Amino acid sequence: MINQYFKIFFILIFGWFLVMFQQGFINDLPGWASEANLVIVILIFILGLKGIKEALAWALWLGVLLDIFSFYFFGLYIISLSLTVVFSHFLLERFFTNRSLYSFLALDLFTSLFFRLFILCFIYLISLFGVLNFVLSDNWWLRQGQGIVIDLILTAIIFYSLSLISRSFKPVFLLRGKRK
Repeated sequence: MINQYFKIFFILIFGWFLVMFQQGFINDLPGWASEANLVIVILIFILGLKGIKEALAWALWLGVLLDIFSFYFFGLYIISLSLTVVFSHFLLERFFTNRSLYSFLALDLFTSLFFRLFILCFIYLISLFGVLNFVLSDNWWLRQGQGIVIDLILTAIIFYSLSLISRSFKPVFLLRGKRK
């Protein structure tokens, strides 16, 4: 019982610090670095380590916190993060079954892309005017591509950091010869 309370308390506190770090520090970095989305990268690793239930709990809490600091309608990040976690879980279970660097990078690529597209679609559906010109501008697509590249770099750094302290990750994808 106490363990469950500690787990909830940890999710609340670490989630709050993660969103504060994202909103207060990462978004203010110069150049490409400001496009990083540490929330998505951390959610991918939570999904890979803990499973869908824990990742959805994190997505709900992080979505609430991001919605509080957002100028868009409340629920945009809750819905987008939840759909992204469900989509990522489907990819993780069906296509990227091993926990290698390549599978996490591919999962991060698709997850970051679909999270950004979910946000875009929901904003477009709500506003129906004005966003279309913004979407078709070259600058917007370039910034999204930069964000995905930064997310991939963050994923590789976190993966190698976790592979040093845990045996649940494998830094190689294909092995030659017999497995020992």
